[in-house]
Amino acid sequence: MKYFGYALLFLLIIACSQRQGNVINNTNSDLTQEEIDNHQDTIEAFFNTVLDTASHWIRTKLENYNPETRYVVHGQQLYSSELLPNIYVHTNFNPVWINHASDTSWALSMLRFITDLTYHGLQSKDYHFDVLNELIGAEDKLSQKIMDGFSLAEIDILLTDAYLIAASHLYNGKVDPNTLRAQWGIQRDKPYLKLDEKLLNLRNYENLEVFMQQFYPNKHGYRAMVRTAKQLTKRIGQDTLLNVPFQALPIKLEEDTMFQKAIAQRLTQLGFLSQLDTLNSSILDALKTYQFTLGLNQDGVIGRRTLEHLNTTFEQRLNKVFVNLERIRWMPYKQESHRIHVNIADYQMHYIHLDDTLISMKTQVGRDLRQTPVFDAKMTYLVFSPTWTVPPGILRNDIIPAVARNLNYLNSKNMVVLDRSGQRVDPAQIDWQKARKGAFPYTVRQMPGDDNALGRVKFMFPNKYNVYLHDTPSKRLFEQDERLFSSGCVRIEKPIELAELLLNDSIQWSRENILAAMRLKNERAVTLKQPVQVYIYYMTAWSDGKHTHYRNDVYSRDEETLKALRASLYKV
Repeated sequence: MKYFGYALLFLLIIACSQRQGNVINNTNSDLTQEEIDNHQDTIEAFFNTVLDTASHWIRTKLENYNPETRYVVHGQQLYSSELLPNIYVHTNFNPVWINHASDTSWALSMLRFITDLTYHGLQSKDYHFDVLNELIGAEDKLSQKIMDGFSLAEIDILLTDAYLIAASHLYNGKVDPNTLRAQWGIQRDKPYLKLDEKLLNLRNYENLEVFMQQFYPNKHGYRAMVRTAKQLTKRIGQDTLLNVPFQALPIKLEEDTMFQKAIAQRLTQLGFLSQLDTLNSSILDALKTYQFTLGLNQDGVIGRRTLEHLNTTFEQRLNKVFVNLERIRWMPYKQESHRIHVNIADYQMHYIHLDDTLISMKTQVGRDLRQTPVFDAKMTYLVFSPTWTVPPGILRNDIIPAVARNLNYLNSKNMVVLDRSGQRVDPAQIDWQKARKGAFPYTVRQMPGDDNALGRVKFMFPNKYNVYLHDTPSKRLFEQDERLFSSGCVRIEKPIELAELLLNDSIQWSRENILAAMRLKNERAVTLKQPVQVYIYYMTAWSDGKHTHYRNDVYSRDEETLKALRASLYKV
């Protein structure tokens, strides 16, 4: 009988509401403002009884919890089993999202936000979208649904759980990088967010979008990347790709105009050229800017790599943006004032103080079979005129076979053999053919010199990978677009300039003294007065606020991350 009475009252309220709307628009009506207010008061009074029912249902649901299973609401497994009760204890089990019959804006805004999570590379289905859209997809439908306490409770709990999942994913990422084949060794230093307490302050914010932005990464052009995702989504399927055979390459626009119109059309599609720009110089400038965003030599010549990028579809670009939005979410929340960034896929190093880049330079990183790992560590010292102790893998696969073929190989490379006590051993006394087949109880070390594999200085940040930055005698390799040449360490283009910056707090280390230290016959280690945090990471897309930059997935890691992003959050 109680619910029958609710139903009758609800029908009366709807009728009154409809009459109220008609009367308000009828200037000849004699319905007074007092009568209108009375109707609204009646609706709110009835809604208070609905709130009581919803509160009772929420409390019963949360208190009858089996720790071996998840909460289930409207057929949906819930994500949180700890924070949900915390939130509703603070509200005395009252709904969070809808407190008044006349205000459903926060609930509807959350539904729209869940839809927009697709631009973050996240899937709306992970946030109860289908069920919520069924329950509150239209404002008039929601106004009816919330007049039933049971429905109101279900809607509210689903919205709260969706918020907890979304905030967590925006702040930390959806995918645990430790579950991926490619390791991501950068430590998460993000402070723990009390998502339950945050939600209780929801109505202190201007709107839901502003409220949720507190969970976004605050660096690396995250918001600009989301805007790029929105733009790319609208362009999917609109590609006009270039039908240019590789045999026609390279194409110089000043000399070869056969493909000029098609190239101009594609650059216009990609946003680098105005449709009004038909001058050769404008097309050439647009092509050079495009090459800049790809990390290629800005020569205005279309070679194989430039053509491949021009024929990358909007959908492929969008997937790359999604993958790297997730990687940005894995990055530390706060970074030290002095820091070094090395993006493996970009072949670049940047030394940054606060938000100013003091120096940038090209790098050479690990080739595919000896990939440079992703991690962070603190640079504490550097070594001038370093020796190079050959790692076991290179020793076994490269050095020993080379010496077995030519005993003079070690001398030609300025290398010596040391026993376990550090004493030199005559290479002629070693059976190198036998060494190829079994244990090798010696160390091979390359002495300081122009041909040393580490060049004239190495920059040390102790880590389990035994990876560091160093000079290299292979300077010409920096001229290449793709620079996968090292055995895992990072070779840098401007070691002298970096050493100057790192030691500029000491009058002892002038440029002349640095150059002299790089010519010593023995190693000299120098401790930094101010250690510098080094981040070696892997990003194949990012935004500088003006352009979105794309890089080749040189280690073939994007697909695995994309697949993990698309995987269902719940096991069926």
